[in-house]
Amino acid sequence: MRTIEVQTSDGEVFEVSNIPEEAKITFGATNPASEASRKTAYSSGGYTLRIYRGSRDNGNQLAVFQNVANFRDRSLTIKKMGKKLWIDDEQEERLG
Repeated sequence: MRTIEVQTSDGEVFEVSNIPEEAKITFGATNPASEASRKTAYSSGGYTLRIYRGSRDNGNQLAVFQNVANFRDRSLTIKKMGKKLWIDDEQEERLG
């Protein structure tokens, strides 16, 4: 089983667990066929995350989350890196 962390466009973070290994996860505009929907999602910061059992065929949808800003699989190890500011090829300054 898989676990993902989901952050909404208003900053709320929650965990979705017990996702079957074979599940397909998609992330995009609420109505991907509509250009207006894609523009609205981009400007509002919210997209839709869907979870399907195996394939995207009818009846296989397990969950739908709207106004999602980002998500990640919890099995990934994430490290915050410092920022680099390149002054030139021979000298760099590290920020943060």
